[in-house]
Amino acid sequence: MDADKLVALGLTKREARAYLALLKLEEAKAGKIAEQTKEDRTNIYDSLKGLIKKGLVSHIIKNNKTYYRIAPPEKLKDYLEEKGKTLQEILPSLNKIYRSYKPKPLIEVYEGKEGIKTVLSDILREGKDFVGFGATDRANIFLPEFTRRYLKAREEKKIKARQLYPKGGEVLRSKFSIFKAIPKEFLGPATTLVYGNKVAVFMWFIEPLVVVLIKNKEAAKAYKNQFEFMWKLAK
Repeated sequence: MDADKLVALGLTKREARAYLALLKLEEAKAGKIAEQTKEDRTNIYDSLKGLIKKGLVSHIIKNNKTYYRIAPPEKLKDYLEEKGKTLQEILPSLNKIYRSYKPKPLIEVYEGKEGIKTVLSDILREGKDFVGFGATDRANIFLPEFTRRYLKAREEKKIKARQLYPKGGEVLRSKFSIFKAIPKEFLGPATTLVYGNKVAVFMWFIEPLVVVLIKNKEAAKAYKNQFEFMWKLAK
C-alpha cells in the first residue's frame, strides 16, 4: 500500500511507514519496526507515540519489554471522524475572526489541480447560480473523480449555471446547466466563471494549471453584464 495515501489522511510520512510496517508485523518491539522501516530508533519512538495518540496503535508490556500492536484499520475511520468533530467545534470561532476583516478587492492565485479543487469547492460553498464564458470539459480531463463529485454536489444543491462555449467544443453536462455556443474567435482559451461577488479565471493552457480568483463586487458585476450582453446575442 502507498504510504502517501495515509499521509493524505493526516499521518506524517514516518507515522505512515511505521503504521504499514506494524500492520504487516501485527505486534513487535520498536527495534523490529525500525528495522522494517530503516528508520532511526529515536524517530520510530516518535512515530509510535504519534500513532498511539491517534488511537491507531497500542502497546503492552511483556517480560519488562514494550511491544506495539496495530489497532484494527477501522480505527482510521474513527480518527478521521474525531478530526471532523474537532473541526466543527472550532469552525465558528475561526469564521468569526475571518468575517471580522473589512471587505476589500482581493486577487488570489491558485496553482495546480488542488487549486482547481479549491475554487470549484468555493462555488459549492457559495451555493449561488453562476454564469460563465469559455465553458469546457477540461476539469473532467484533469480531475475526473473530483469533477464527478462536484457535478453531483451541484445538482444536490440545485446550483444553476448558464454558460457560453466555443462552437465545436465539449462541455460539462448537467441538468442544471444551460449552454449556448458562440464563434471561437469571441472566446479565449480560459474559462471564466462569475459567482456571487467573485470572478474565477481558469487557465487550462499553462503548466502548472492556474486559477485567478477576483473577489470584488464591481468586477463581478462588470463581468456579469458582459455575459448577459453576449448571452442575448448567442444562439
